[in-house]
Amino acid sequence: MAKPYQPEEVLARVRTHIELRHLQSRLEERVGERTAQLQAAQASLHESQSRLQELAGFLQTVREEERSGIARELHDELGQALTALRIDLGWLRDRCGQLAPPLVERTEGAYALVERTIAALRRISEGLRPGMLDVLGLAAAIEHHVNQFHERTGIACTLTMSDEEFDIGEPLATAIFRVVQESLTNVARHAAATRIAINIDDDADEIRVEIEDDGCGFVTSGARKTFGLLGMQERVKILGGRIDIASQPGQGTRIAACLPKHREETA
Repeated sequence: MAKPYQPEEVLARVRTHIELRHLQSRLEERVGERTAQLQAAQASLHESQSRLQELAGFLQTVREEERSGIARELHDELGQALTALRIDLGWLRDRCGQLAPPLVERTEGAYALVERTIAALRRISEGLRPGMLDVLGLAAAIEHHVNQFHERTGIACTLTMSDEEFDIGEPLATAIFRVVQESLTNVARHAAATRIAINIDDDADEIRVEIEDDGCGFVTSGARKTFGLLGMQERVKILGGRIDIASQPGQGTRIAACLPKHREETA
């Protein structure tokens, strides 16, 4: 036969139960407050990230505009001045044939120096902002850049494009060109590759860009990315796209980017 509870014991159990309920209520309140704080912090972080992405996009646009302005001034001002100087030096060179040999030699040297300067100016201007991209479009600009890259480095390049021209706006065309340009620059600097395959495919909703080389590769997990790779990722992300960089030591590198066309239309 069970021993009956004493009143004091019953009161103690009731008090304990009440205290536990109070503690549970306070704990639930603290959890609710903490959850609300975390949600507010997450919302603030998301807003900050969105603003940072908007700022990054604005800075990219400003940088491209500055590049275009500098390239245009180099071509229009300095390029025209050097061209006029080359014409004058050519005129002097042609009429110095019967003068003292040292004068002829100095004139020919000055003419050759102006020729090299004009070539360097053209290369710098194209690096800042390729004129073909604005005049002839994305396909022609990429084809020209790939050909120039092959001539400069000797690396065999295979370029495949689904269309002869892409009906897209300037921001998307610029992003695609810069992804290809930066990828080729990284190959020339780091990959020690002998072959590169570039593929650009346009479908109804997005444009896919793939650049693959047979170079030395690198470890992607935990590796510190270069500013070039970070810049490519940021460009693609700003336009709502995605990019994947796959590489292994001794197995080359593959960069695949997908950029939506609808994001540009609604921007």
